[in-house]
Amino acid sequence: FENVAGLLPDKGRFYLQTMVFGRNMIPIEQVDQNAPRESDAWYLAMMRAAFPGSFLPFGQEQVIRCAEPHFKLVSSVSGRLDYIETINQWDKRTGAWTPRLALFKLRLLPHWLTDRNFRFAYTTGESSNSECFKRELMDHYRLVFEKA
Repeated sequence: FENVAGLLPDKGRFYLQTMVFGRNMIPIEQVDQNAPRESDAWYLAMMRAAFPGSFLPFGQEQVIRCAEPHFKLVSSVSGRLDYIETINQWDKRTGAWTPRLALFKLRLLPHWLTDRNFRFAYTTGESSNSECFKRELMDHYRLVFEKA
């Protein structure tokens, strides 16, 4: 935030769109690939397997606190429902078979054969991303900040 503030004039604004853990997030210690199928812990484990090394802020409040003292919050809107629809549209477009998609999937075969996390994340037939947003385990905020 300090770097962005250095680029903006006084009272300059910037827009930040980010995912965060949602109001129904479970304790992180419960996230486990061996959790019961379709449980919150199982879906979150799929997300962790799909995006290794990633870690979301715990709610928009954490993002806002990190922006201080450089910025004050001007606007905050949850785009969770919009993001669910976006995922649905992506799934429709990427789910249809095409020769190009088949070639892309063939290129992933070495990962599927050698990486347990990859297999777990991408071959269960479930959309963990969408399900985490539906269950409010994750949220998607559009934040506008003004330089303090």
